[in-house]
Amino acid sequence: MLRKVNTKLSKVAELAMIQSIYNLLLGDIKPGRLQGKYLSLQKEIDKELSKIKVDGKKELPLIGKAYDIFAERTGWNKRERSVGTILSFVMGMIEESENKFSDKIMDLLNDIFDFHERKVPFSALCYSAGAVANIKWNNVKLECF
Repeated sequence: MLRKVNTKLSKVAELAMIQSIYNLLLGDIKPGRLQGKYLSLQKEIDKELSKIKVDGKKELPLIGKAYDIFAERTGWNKRERSVGTILSFVMGMIEESENKFSDKIMDLLNDIFDFHERKVPFSALCYSAGAVANIKWNNVKLECF
């Protein structure tokens, strides 16, 4: 029998992952349109997160554990990943998630992806690495949520 994922916890975890992109790239983003897109994405995610009630003592440790397992399995805790890999991962994650995200989040991610891609085209490896990370994330969700 397939185990059902706790969609509330997985949605909070997925939104937080998307939100972390900006923090990962903070030093590389100069003021301008791209930074504006990232800040708009942050606001949209904050709006979605504010609608979800999470028990900090019981539920946040589960999300932290899931992140740790994911980071270990992908190796993302040991070395930096390219913007293309990270964006490919989160966009695939949203498309395959059982959770509903606002259309604006995906629109902003598409704009951000397009901006980066026009500046320096991503290699095919970024796309496949993002897809592999997404498979690993789906397995972690089944285990942890």
